Amino acid sequence: MLNGMGVALLPEYLVKNYLATGELIQLLPNEPTPTVSLFLIYAHHRYPSAIVKAYVAFCEEWILKIEL
Repeated sequence: MLNGMGVALLPEYLVKNYLATGELIQLLPNEPTPTVSLFLIYAHHRYPSAIVKAYVAFCEEWILKIEL
């Protein structure tokens, strides 16, 4: 895409900087862009470890940032 060799449908968080600088243009602005899904799979424990809690919190914060 950056070399003018194609068209792609990508999540906005991947291309927003390129759109802002004009390196890419949006061809179909009224079409919805793909959304991001995040699935975390880990063993269920009554009391999850601190590292599991920290990682889940990190992922929740990260996904909120990229959806803006």
